[in-house]
Amino acid sequence: MSWCSRPRAWGPAVLLLAAAPAVASAQGWRETRLWAVGLASRPAVYGAGLGLEWRDKGRTRLGAAFAAGASGDGRAAVRLEGAWHFLLDPWRGHGLGLYGGGGIAITAVDGSRVSPWVLALIGVETGPAARRGFFVEAGFGGGARLAAGVRWRTQNAPGR
Repeated sequence: MSWCSRPRAWGPAVLLLAAAPAVASAQGWRETRLWAVGLASRPAVYGAGLGLEWRDKGRTRLGAAFAAGASGDGRAAVRLEGAWHFLLDPWRGHGLGLYGGGGIAITAVDGSRVSPWVLALIGVETGPAARRGFFVEAGFGGGARLAAGVRWRTQNAPGR
């Protein structure tokens, strides 16, 4: 029996997820994202979740994201990612902004081993300096990866 199938294991995870925005805000968190992710792996994994990201005054964004969903064969699955992004035009208020990055990812599928992966991605987002923007990412990390979602910023992007 894996941790995914134990109801008692989900309680603390939900509490940590609920407390994350308050803790992150105290640490300088600037962006929240809702996202969906799909992995072309064996088994395929797809899910949706929440992410918190911090941006400095330059071109760097650091973040962590959580997604829960299912595998292609119907088992419960969880995806955790920690990533660094380099934004090519972080001060653009309108239009598209390109970024690239890397990090680590962990995929857990019920009944299988937890698998850590190196993550590499390239993404595009609308209005990197606006209060809200949509994004699409492609990359690798446990299989070919495609993610999309929306980011809300607690304030406009830091100035130059």
